[in-house]
Amino acid sequence: MSEAAEKGLALGGLRRAAVVAVVVLAVLGLLAILGWRVAASEARKNVTVAWNGAVTCEGTTVEPTSRGEGRGEAPVLRLREGMRCSLPVRVTNESSLGVKVTRVRLPFMGPEGGAAVQVRTLEGRSWYRPDSTDAVFRLQEWVEPGDTYDFVVELEFRAPPEGCTDRGVMWVGDMPKVTVRALGRPGERSAGESLGFRGTRESTCG
Repeated sequence: MSEAAEKGLALGGLRRAAVVAVVVLAVLGLLAILGWRVAASEARKNVTVAWNGAVTCEGTTVEPTSRGEGRGEAPVLRLREGMRCSLPVRVTNESSLGVKVTRVRLPFMGPEGGAAVQVRTLEGRSWYRPDSTDAVFRLQEWVEPGDTYDFVVELEFRAPPEGCTDRGVMWVGDMPKVTVRALGRPGERSAGESLGFRGTRESTCG
């Protein structure tokens, strides 16, 4: 075999080896990304959000009320001017990774929510999005594996015409919704609980 042929064979072998190396690295990179996403997802699944006690109020009443269709009872707050209610919440990290609580969202309780109830601050923080229907608050709370993070949602009356709730019960589900980050990837968890608000003469517009 000539020297040129030997060099050609050697060069071809190097090219094939380079192609194989690139393919192997690509596969390993893809597996690493998939593993990272799976690990983050599993960690978030093991973060629970739950009410950490009963809803308590000043200036109004809390009434356990049937939700119908065998769904049990849930607390209903009678909407009264000057009322203030507190809902304690606990985030528990049962995963093997540390997670960060980055956002709390309360449906229909924001500056553009329109209902006769609102949440204006959370642990001293003001609304993050002043144009939102939901009350959205940004946090940066690190929770180690096995640890908890507690906060209190403060609900208050929003008087007409800014806020209007007709008579009857308005139900708000998944109170509250909490965004957690695991390995940099966010996901939303909720308490899976419902809170009801009973409209009154004071909350009705028109």
